[in-house]
Amino acid sequence: VENEINVIFIPLIMCAIAAFMSLFSSTLGVVTPALFPIVPSIAASSGLSEALLFSCIVIGAQASAISPFSSGGSLILGSCPDKYKEKLFKDLLIKAVPIGFMAAILATIIMSFIL
Repeated sequence: VENEINVIFIPLIMCAIAAFMSLFSSTLGVVTPALFPIVPSIAASSGLSEALLFSCIVIGAQASAISPFSSGGSLILGSCPDKYKEKLFKDLLIKAVPIGFMAAILATIIMSFIL
């Protein structure tokens, strides 16, 4: 990792991968069990904090967990009255997910300087 990717971008990449995975799956059921095992080796080879990488994964995954294709978004759509479902589906996909993703990227950048 250290020779192929600039260390500055690793937290952002981890955040983006987790966010993409969470668009279609559960954060706690799929994303974290899939990505957490690789954190110690990435941290060791890059010199980054494990806490930073774990946090970036969770932040990225939670940012897109509201997607209508994910478990969180489907629960929201399932509890919504039928007359609002079509509008809510579009709003979740077009507004909520991009806003959450951008917030996660911003949080990751800030955390990179703190941790």
